Amino acid sequence: MFLQTDARWKDLPIAHTTVGKEGCLLVSLCNANLLLGNLVFPDQLAKQLAAVDGFDEEGKLLWKMLQKTNSILWMNMASMEEAIDAMEIIEYERPNNASHFVFVYKGQEIDPKPGTERGRIVSTRRLALIPHGEE
Repeated sequence: MFLQTDARWKDLPIAHTTVGKEGCLLVSLCNANLLLGNLVFPDQLAKQLAAVDGFDEEGKLLWKMLQKTNSILWMNMASMEEAIDAMEIIEYERPNNASHFVFVYKGQEIDPKPGTERGRIVSTRRLALIPHGEE
């Protein structure tokens, strides 16, 4: 599994920050891809997203832009029928009001930055395969 703190990408810029500081969602998506047999390294996905303006002004990942990368997953916001069983992303609110995202597989949390202080759960979303041919 990938970690945000890996020396290969922890200092890589994403939006207004770095993977090591605020790349938990990006790294969690790479971990989910890995479990499905699609190897996408965090530095690769970060660069692909940057090339297609995949982050908003606040540095948040734009889900629809994942379709323009090597990721085979996206956040399933609509139909739960398309969701992959047992794969979710949980968003926690941190004490400083920032978010921390954790990938969950079969009920087990895979934290991209172990030890990160967490507060309440803000959202839980199932992951789905990116539909082929959609923009």
